[in-house]
Amino acid sequence: MLLPFQIFFKMKDERLESR
Repeated sequence: MLLPFQIFFKMKDERLESR
């Protein structure tokens, strides 16, 4: 079960890595 907060956190982490 993925919570909206967890998804947001994952997206942020992905964007940081994309940097």
